[in-house]
Amino acid sequence: MFFNGYAGGQCVAGGPHVADWLDFSLPYGVSEVPFGSQSGWRFCERCHTLFLATAPGGACVAAEGSHSPQDMFTFVLPYSDPREDTQDQKTAVGIAEGLLLERGVWPHVYPADLVKSLTDRIRAPSKVNQGNMMHCAPAAVAYTLARYKPVLYAQTVAGLYKYGYAPLPLPGPGFGGDKQLQASKFLRVTNYRQFFGIMGPENRPEADGFC
Repeated sequence: MFFNGYAGGQCVAGGPHVADWLDFSLPYGVSEVPFGSQSGWRFCERCHTLFLATAPGGACVAAEGSHSPQDMFTFVLPYSDPREDTQDQKTAVGIAEGLLLERGVWPHVYPADLVKSLTDRIRAPSKVNQGNMMHCAPAAVAYTLARYKPVLYAQTVAGLYKYGYAPLPLPGPGFGGDKQLQASKFLRVTNYRQFFGIMGPENRPEADGFC
């Protein structure tokens, strides 16, 4: 992470840093929370990158030697343990595991396969595979829901699997109220293992098929 002011600093790849489309706001001047945030992050006035000043090592690409911390701020960065589910993830996983109790209206989709691939994506949304979904837009929707609204993601997949439809809540009266996402009978009865030929469930995970 780097500061995009002062001409962008210097990148380890050579030349100035090139900013992505996201801007980040970093907390500073607050207390470190055990197992929740880490203090000691500083801004290097030479290369303009963020570095952990309390840890040994690290070299500045803009000058020989170590980073040179700017005097103004010490940043405190929040984090989460990737081994632990958030509360929303726990709720979403519970919804997914409930699918083990019944077969849905997709005769060729097996609950255990669906639950495994769905929980994998709740915990790691980057596993949503556009190559398995054939369309960019559904992949983007699935990733966004899994990343930012895991409970809604699990509810949507569960509804589609169990009933063939799921509520699609839309914000504000200008959107015309709640809508319904519905799968046609053709989609539900197709045997996708045969449809995709040699592609097995490890290459065509069940959860991606619902988007």
